[in-house]
Amino acid sequence: MHEKLVTLDAELAILRERQASANLSLSNERKDAQKLQGLVENDSQAIANELAAVLAADPWPSPVETLCRLQSIYTQLAAEYTRQHALLNEQASTLREEASKLEDEIRKLRTGDREVS
Repeated sequence: MHEKLVTLDAELAILRERQASANLSLSNERKDAQKLQGLVENDSQAIANELAAVLAADPWPSPVETLCRLQSIYTQLAAEYTRQHALLNEQASTLREEASKLEDEIRKLRTGDREVS
Protein backbone atom coordinates (compact mmCIF):
# COMPACT_ATOMS: atom_id res chain seq x y z
CA MET A 1 0.00 0.00 0.00
CA HIS A 2 2.86 2.35 0.86
CA GLU A 3 4.52 1.69 -2.50
CA LYS A 4 1.26 2.48 -4.28
CA LEU A 5 0.98 5.79 -2.41
CA VAL A 6 4.56 6.68 -3.34
CA THR A 7 3.83 5.89 -6.99
CA LEU A 8 0.62 7.94 -6.91
CA ASP A 9 2.44 10.86 -5.26
CA ALA A 10 5.06 10.78 -7.99
CA GLU A 11 2.37 10.73 -10.67
CA LEU A 12 0.55 13.58 -8.91
CA ALA A 13 3.75 15.62 -8.84
CA ILE A 14 4.21 15.04 -12.58
CA LEU A 15 0.62 16.07 -13.27
CA ARG A 16 1.02 19.23 -11.18
CA GLU A 17 4.19 20.06 -13.07
CA ARG A 18 2.37 19.59 -16.37
CA GLN A 19 -0.50 21.76 -15.14
CA ALA A 20 1.91 24.53 -14.15
CA SER A 21 3.57 24.28 -17.55
CA ALA A 22 0.19 24.44 -19.31
CA ASN A 23 -0.85 27.43 -17.21
CA LEU A 24 2.38 29.21 -18.10
CA SER A 25 1.90 28.44 -21.78
CA LEU A 26 -1.68 29.70 -21.62
CA SER A 27 -0.53 32.87 -19.87
CA ASN A 28 2.08 33.45 -22.58
CA GLU A 29 -0.56 32.78 -25.23
CA ARG A 30 -2.81 35.39 -23.62
CA LYS A 31 -0.01 37.98 -23.66
CA ASP A 32 0.69 37.22 -27.32
CA ALA A 33 -3.02 37.44 -28.13
CA GLN A 34 -3.20 40.84 -26.41
CA LYS A 35 -0.31 42.07 -28.57
CA LEU A 36 -2.06 40.66 -31.62
CA GLN A 37 -5.28 42.40 -30.60
CA GLY A 38 -3.54 45.77 -30.71
CA LEU A 39 -2.10 45.03 -34.14
CA VAL A 40 -5.41 43.76 -35.49
CA GLU A 41 -7.24 46.83 -34.17
CA ASN A 42 -4.66 49.08 -35.85
CA ASP A 43 -5.22 47.15 -39.06
CA SER A 44 -9.01 47.58 -38.75
CA GLN A 45 -9.72 43.86 -39.03
CA ALA A 46 -13.27 42.68 -38.33
CA ILE A 47 -11.98 39.80 -36.22
CA ALA A 48 -10.74 42.26 -33.56
CA ASN A 49 -14.08 42.11 -31.70
CA GLU A 50 -14.02 38.32 -31.50
CA LEU A 51 -10.44 38.38 -30.24
CA ALA A 52 -11.34 41.05 -27.68
CA ALA A 53 -14.23 38.89 -26.44
CA VAL A 54 -11.93 35.92 -25.91
CA LEU A 55 -9.39 38.04 -24.06
CA ALA A 56 -12.04 39.75 -21.92
CA ALA A 57 -13.35 36.44 -20.55
CA ASP A 58 -12.47 36.34 -16.88
CA PRO A 59 -11.80 33.72 -15.82
CA TRP A 60 -10.93 32.10 -19.09
CA PRO A 61 -12.87 28.98 -19.96
CA SER A 62 -10.98 25.72 -19.95
CA PRO A 63 -7.52 25.91 -21.50
CA VAL A 64 -8.59 23.57 -24.31
CA GLU A 65 -11.65 25.69 -25.17
CA THR A 66 -9.61 28.90 -25.00
CA LEU A 67 -6.88 27.53 -27.23
CA CYS A 68 -9.46 26.22 -29.71
CA ARG A 69 -11.13 29.64 -29.90
CA LEU A 70 -7.79 31.38 -30.32
CA GLN A 71 -6.75 28.86 -32.97
CA SER A 72 -9.96 29.57 -34.86
CA ILE A 73 -9.27 33.31 -34.73
CA TYR A 74 -5.66 32.82 -35.83
CA THR A 75 -6.85 30.69 -38.75
CA GLN A 76 -9.32 33.37 -39.84
CA LEU A 77 -6.66 36.06 -39.58
CA ALA A 78 -4.19 33.97 -41.55
CA ALA A 79 -6.75 33.44 -44.31
CA GLU A 80 -7.56 37.16 -44.48
CA TYR A 81 -3.92 38.23 -44.54
CA THR A 82 -3.14 35.60 -47.17
CA ARG A 83 -5.97 36.96 -49.31
CA GLN A 84 -4.73 40.53 -48.84
CA HIS A 85 -1.17 39.47 -49.64
CA ALA A 86 -2.30 37.88 -52.91
CA LEU A 87 -4.25 41.01 -53.86
CA LEU A 88 -1.29 43.23 -53.09
CA ASN A 89 1.03 41.03 -55.13
CA GLU A 90 -1.39 41.21 -58.04
CA GLN A 91 -1.60 45.00 -57.76
CA ALA A 92 2.18 45.29 -57.53
CA SER A 93 2.56 43.15 -60.64
CA THR A 94 0.07 45.32 -62.53
CA LEU A 95 1.87 48.48 -61.43
CA ARG A 96 5.25 47.04 -62.47
CA GLU A 97 3.88 46.24 -65.92
CA GLU A 98 2.44 49.74 -66.23
CA ALA A 99 5.73 51.29 -65.11
CA SER A 100 7.60 49.19 -67.66
CA LYS A 101 5.29 50.37 -70.44
CA LEU A 102 5.68 53.99 -69.35
CA GLU A 103 9.47 53.66 -69.23
CA ASP A 104 9.41 52.18 -72.73
CA GLU A 105 7.25 55.06 -74.01
CA ILE A 106 9.55 57.63 -72.36
CA ARG A 107 12.60 55.95 -73.90
CA LYS A 108 10.96 56.00 -77.34
CA LEU A 109 10.06 59.67 -76.97
CA ARG A 110 13.62 60.54 -75.99
CA THR A 111 15.08 58.67 -78.94
CA GLY A 112 12.64 60.23 -81.37
CA ASP A 113 10.67 57.08 -82.09
CA ARG A 114 7.28 58.56 -83.06
CA GLU A 115 5.33 55.29 -83.05
CA VAL A 116 4.30 55.86 -79.41
CA SER A 117 0.56 55.88 -79.03
